[in-house]
Amino acid sequence: MDYDDVLIHYTQIRDVTRQLNSALPELLSKATIEHAAKQLGIWVKGSVVLDHMDQGPVLLDYAIHDCRVDGRNAVDRYLAQHPPVPQSEQETILGAMQRAYYSLFQIEAVVPGVGVHVHDMFREERHFLADVRFSQSAVKGLVVATRVFPFGDFLMTAGAALAPDADTMEAITRLPWSSRPRREIANLAPEARADLNAAIIRLCLQTQNTAQVVYQGMGENEAEEPEAVLPARQVGRNEPCPCGSGKKYKKCCGR
Repeated sequence: MDYDDVLIHYTQIRDVTRQLNSALPELLSKATIEHAAKQLGIWVKGSVVLDHMDQGPVLLDYAIHDCRVDGRNAVDRYLAQHPPVPQSEQETILGAMQRAYYSLFQIEAVVPGVGVHVHDMFREERHFLADVRFSQSAVKGLVVATRVFPFGDFLMTAGAALAPDADTMEAITRLPWSSRPRREIANLAPEARADLNAAIIRLCLQTQNTAQVVYQGMGENEAEEPEAVLPARQVGRNEPCPCGSGKKYKKCCGR
């Protein structure tokens, strides 16, 4: 693998992905955000309640990719409303977003300044995950739960990820889907995949000492290192929305 080429391509993709991450939330209704929060177990008494502000991108990622209206998620609807120029970078990225999938990835090797080699624990596949900042703090053996976009020779993360601890991993292995053949898990229908993804995320969020891993490319304020979980709090209506859009919560996910 030519890591220099991967880094160049990754940098180009990341810039366009940031623009799309700002546009896609505009297609999410209040009902969609509420449904996503309920699926992830963070909807309490009519409000989104987060253990940590960096869980906002986790909620947003699930709402964009796993919540469907008339069979289409936010990426599908964006493509229908804003057809990209054929063979453009945006067309490539949106195509990868349509093929995005959520899984558990164990780090097998770190390439500083570029990314990490990972083992997809659900699909029994090995890939290179490009992410400059994560490569600076990742360690061999760490497992992360995240959504990825496939780009030819490498994967790119969709945003924030969760690092389940040993107890959470054991609980994940007891989920009904875990006993199915790996190929069957990879080919689940969108609704079943959404349920599986929500189950994994809920288990991760329920673990008090689950680490937060924030990847490049999701919002403007990117954490330098994984952060510890903070005590639960409700987001104020006039506070910045935790999804990273830059808007007040009442004008974004709190609509």
